[in-house]
Amino acid sequence: MANLDQGYIEVVQLVRYKFLVFREQGCSAASPVPLLHRLSVPPHPTPYTPHPTPHTPHPTPHT
Repeated sequence: MANLDQGYIEVVQLVRYKFLVFREQGCSAASPVPLLHRLSVPPHPTPYTPHPTPHTPHPTPHT
């Protein structure tokens, strides 16, 4: 569980870093398309599947 969370955080930080680099270099560039291809990472499936939390509240007997 912690390993999946760490991987998800690393992916988010990587995307945020690449967005910052693209915002600094790519917005005023003449042709942003090659920059997009250079920044784009090969898409790998993220194994981040949050498991459903089985939260069944037990009935409190109210007498």
